[in-house]
Amino acid sequence: MNNHSIFTITIMKYLLLILTCVGFPVFFAACTNDEHAEEELEEFNATTIQIARKEKDAFIKSDPKSPLIPEQQKVFKGLKYFPPTEAFFVDAAFDQAEEPDTIIMLTSKSNDKRRYLRYGFLTFTLGDSTYKLTAFKPLGQATTALFVPFGDATNGRSTYGAGRYIDLEEESGADEYLLDFNAAYNPYCAYNYSYSCPLVPAENILKVSIKAGEKKFGEE
Repeated sequence: MNNHSIFTITIMKYLLLILTCVGFPVFFAACTNDEHAEEELEEFNATTIQIARKEKDAFIKSDPKSPLIPEQQKVFKGLKYFPPTEAFFVDAAFDQAEEPDTIIMLTSKSNDKRRYLRYGFLTFTLGDSTYKLTAFKPLGQATTALFVPFGDATNGRSTYGAGRYIDLEEESGADEYLLDFNAAYNPYCAYNYSYSCPLVPAENILKVSIKAGEKKFGEE
């Protein structure tokens, strides 16, 4: 089982406990070196976002499968985030591709290329403007996750220069998803150059500042 699977199982168990205790869903996922609808969409809740962030910090700080090397873990004081905001917690219409085509996605290592299906398209509104992101599925992997890498105008400033990721749990027949940019996270190569992580395709680079989710590693 790879690091992504182990970490995902661990965090899902934790989030299930949160659901049982407080009745609110939490969305959270992490990128690893193997990289990479319900009838009523969930309501925004800042508390559950903060709980998930603390759980991720604990994993990064102490878990042997953390992307940080031991020397980094010793001085790690927590990841940096934009404050939770409902402004980037949006409903997105989903159009599944009738005949998904294959894309070769470049990664942070030139000798590593990944094959993904261009699985569908998420259309959403921020302010007065409408945007679209492509959701991908990796070829050759049994997964129900939709992979949504994206870039935006904060990259290289307050956020990681190569962009960030969002994962969605696929729902059969769904025509709408909650797109929570508060859950946007950095790939592992943002913390450790030894990892290979998919680069954001040009079609998923947004001309807007997404001031939500994880910031640049080490950013104060």
